[in-house]
Amino acid sequence: MAPQAIPDDGLLDLVIAEAMSPLKRFKLLPVIEKGAHLGLKEIRHETVTEVTVESDKLIEFHLDGEYHAAEKLQINIVAGGLRIKF
Repeated sequence: MAPQAIPDDGLLDLVIAEAMSPLKRFKLLPVIEKGAHLGLKEIRHETVTEVTVESDKLIEFHLDGEYHAAEKLQINIVAGGLRIKF
């Protein structure tokens, strides 16, 4: 979650959490619920226009309601490509 994300800025707010134990994740839930997790040392936040995700194993994901799997995902943001009413 990126609480300060701007839906129509043409950027993807990328939030990456380092590997942590289930207990540590559980302890951080209240911080995440308050939207204060982006300041934690275990969390990295960047705004990007594209991101590539690669894995030795298949990555399962949903795209437009369909299930897919791939070893590499290339995600590009198209500014103005989706109209959102808010």
